[in-house]
Amino acid sequence: MRFLTEIRRLLDELEAGQLEAIDRAATAMATAIRGSGSIYAFGSSHANLIAQEMVYRTGGLAVVNPLAAPGLQLDVQPLTLGSQMERYPRYGADLVRYRGITAGDVVILHSVSGRNTVTIDAALASRELGATVIAITNLTYSRASESRHPSGQLLYQCADIVIDNCGAIGDAALDFETLPTKAVPTSTVIGAVIVNLMLERTIELLEAAGVEAPVLQSANLPGGDAYNDRIFARYGARIHYM
Repeated sequence: MRFLTEIRRLLDELEAGQLEAIDRAATAMATAIRGSGSIYAFGSSHANLIAQEMVYRTGGLAVVNPLAAPGLQLDVQPLTLGSQMERYPRYGADLVRYRGITAGDVVILHSVSGRNTVTIDAALASRELGATVIAITNLTYSRASESRHPSGQLLYQCADIVIDNCGAIGDAALDFETLPTKAVPTSTVIGAVIVNLMLERTIELLEAAGVEAPVLQSANLPGGDAYNDRIFARYGARIHYM
């Protein structure tokens, strides 16, 4: 299966070139957890799947909050409306400001092309408010794209830390004889690997500092609800999805 071969190749490229950026991202997250900061995650349309991977997740950090944006999470009909909404100016900036993001927070933004207005606005507004912005994007794709933001900037140019998903232009990876376009995207698989590498490293850094990581346990395990209730009680001021 060619997809497996391509994913293995991308994982090797990720390991060879992106671990330093992932470590920097984890350091920012651990610093926020040790202090008083909150962590947020956002993506538009299918990019939001990576944000969802981080939020209220068994084995994940309880303190990662979704930047929920109506119309941008495959929650509209027709679905093509979401593709238009992610180009609206100011939506991303308003989303950040109304959420109350402030200095010391961390905002994780996932956009494969990095060209759409909503995510760039969210990055710029987050940095203006003093938050650390982590961008997960495709640098090859971005550099071949024209920004839709009035500033002309792409997401990677607006972030403090940039992690490249190492994918192909257009995200789809495989050629087929009968198709005029490539098919089979890689960004969801690689994006999930990236955020879980960030999670692993964040926990390691907290352990080294003598801090118990606020990790959620499966509610289907014996004692899981009680375990999670303890985490929610301790970190409730920084959990904004309850």
